[in-house]
Amino acid sequence: MTESNPYLLTGFTNLKEMYLSSWSFVFRVIFNRVKDRAVAEDLTQHSFVKVLGALNRNMYAPQERKSPEESFRSWLSIIAQNTTFNYLKKRRFEEADYEKMRDYNRSDPEELTIEKEGLEAAIESINSISHTKKRETARLWFIEDKSYQEIKNQLGIPLGSVMSRLNRAKKEMRANYAHK
Repeated sequence: MTESNPYLLTGFTNLKEMYLSSWSFVFRVIFNRVKDRAVAEDLTQHSFVKVLGALNRNMYAPQERKSPEESFRSWLSIIAQNTTFNYLKKRRFEEADYEKMRDYNRSDPEELTIEKEGLEAAIESINSISHTKKRETARLWFIEDKSYQEIKNQLGIPLGSVMSRLNRAKKEMRANYAHK
């Protein structure tokens, strides 16, 4: 990649051209998932910050079988989708935490005991996974609430490995639960 102009491989000559011609595409990709204009605009900006950082760190390599514009657009779409996925996952857990806090004041000791037993059962289910690598991946996902990308970085494995380990761990957890 050219140090003086990291945008040349994208098919654009500068940041402004890249941003202006790609913004509506990224926005549509995100808006189709979140259905909220303000959130989609924020996530679009966040996606471009990620893109800029990756370009400046020479992390973009165009696909040979596609034109520079098509290759860049595919890469941009993946970044937008991952940004959206991480946002939705985080929001889902924040909403669940809020509900738990709100309900906590109204909970009686019996409900709290059931909730505690549910968490203990989840931990027990994860601990029953036979393979250490699958168990560690499941623990990071379910207990520590890490994203695929965070698990990938922490374990130093490809993203596909994270997804397949987690899928196999879920299947094993379901099977273990069914046998109880």
